[in-house]
Amino acid sequence: MYFNKFDKIKWDKLYVIDAYHGKDFFDENLNNYSSQILGNGIENKEGVTLFALYNKEELVNLTQIRQYYYFVDAVKYKAKKLDYYTKNDAVFSFKYYPNAKWKSYKPVLNISNSK
Repeated sequence: MYFNKFDKIKWDKLYVIDAYHGKDFFDENLNNYSSQILGNGIENKEGVTLFALYNKEELVNLTQIRQYYYFVDAVKYKAKKLDYYTKNDAVFSFKYYPNAKWKSYKPVLNISNSK
């Protein structure tokens, strides 16, 4: 996957926003940029995940990931709102599922910090 492009961006929080997540799921950080986040139709699109990268409270990158990488299991919640990963916790490896409904890679979360 092309996550190395995120190395060039200064960020400290990652939100994983899966399809059909609208403003009802947004915390204050996401609400501040809701028009940009919802502008691509994530509330009504299937098979799409958004990565919202923040530096402090500022949205610095919004990247759309297609269905081949299936991140529904990586969506994080806190009190029924979307929650974020810190940069140190946003470590994913992937397992390939060739016999799934859609051939896809799903993240396996590696929460242990290697640094």
